[in-house]
Amino acid sequence: MPPASDHTASNELPSWFRTLTAHRMFRHVGVAIGVLLLIAAIIAVARQRHDVFDALRLVDVGGSAVLLLATVFVHLVASATVFHILTQKYGHVPFGDMVMLICGAALLNYLPLRAGLFGRIAYQKAVFNIRAADSVRVVVESLILSACTGVWVVIAALSARETAVSFPIMLWFGVVLLAIGIMTPARRWCLAGIVRYLEVGLWAVRYLLAFAALGIDLPLDAAMVIGCMSLVANLVPFFSNGLGLREWGVGLLTPLLVGSAVGVTLELGMTAELINRAAEIIAVSIAGGGALMLFASRHRGALRRTT
Repeated sequence: MPPASDHTASNELPSWFRTLTAHRMFRHVGVAIGVLLLIAAIIAVARQRHDVFDALRLVDVGGSAVLLLATVFVHLVASATVFHILTQKYGHVPFGDMVMLICGAALLNYLPLRAGLFGRIAYQKAVFNIRAADSVRVVVESLILSACTGVWVVIAALSARETAVSFPIMLWFGVVLLAIGIMTPARRWCLAGIVRYLEVGLWAVRYLLAFAALGIDLPLDAAMVIGCMSLVANLVPFFSNGLGLREWGVGLLTPLLVGSAVGVTLELGMTAELINRAAEIIAVSIAGGGALMLFASRHRGALRRTT
C-alpha cells in the first residue's frame, strides 16, 4: 500500500481539527497550566506529609504498587481494544500493532502538544493507509463513547443512592443493554462500548488500589465516578494525559462523594492520584518505550516518512 507523508496526512484532517490544533499558544498554555496544577498538588500534599506518611505506614504499599502497575498494563490493552474495534471500519490494523500504537502514544502524550495522538494518526496513514480524517473520526467516536459511559455511571451512582436498586445491578443493566445492541446494526459501537465500560472499571480498580495504599476503603460507586472523571480529564485537549487536572479533580471530587465517612481530605485524594500517576508513568514508560523500539526496528522507513 502506498505510503503517505506527514504533510499529506495533515491535509486530510478535517478543517475543524486543523483549526483546533493550529494555535500553538493554546497548546503551550495548556501544558503550562497542567504543569502548574501538578506542582500545586505536590506542594499541597507536601504540607500534609505527616498525615500521608502515617497512612502509608499502615498498609502493604509494595503489594498495592505491584497490583496497580499490573492494572495499568491491562488498562493499556483495554484502551487499544476500543480503538481496534472502532478502526476496523476504516482499515485493518493488527491487534498487536494497535496495542503497541496505543502504548507508544500514551508515552509520547506526556510530551507537550500530545505528540502521541498526531504520531499515531500519521503512522496509521503511512503504514496501514487509513486516512487521517478517518483516524480523527475514530478519536471523536471514542470521545462520545467515553461521555456516554460516564453519564451512565453517574446515573447508576445517583440511582443507587436515591432508590433501592444497587449500584452493581445498574452497572450490569448497562452491560446487558450493550450486549443486546451487538445483535443490531450498532454492533461496532456496542462492542466498543462494552470494552470502554471495562476500561472505566479498570480506572476504578486503580483508584481502589491507590486509596488502599493509604489505608482508605473507597466505595465502589465513588471509585467508578472518579474513574470517569479521570477518563474525561485524559481526553481534554492541550493537557498531557490530564496532567494536573486529574490530581485536583480527584482531590476535590473524592471528599464530595464520600463525605467524612472514610476520612478523605483534599490532600489524601491528591496523594492517591499521585500514586496512581506514578504507577502510570512507570508502566507507560516500560510499555511505550518497548513499543517505540519495536516500531523503530520494524518500520524504519515508515517512521522516517512520518517525522
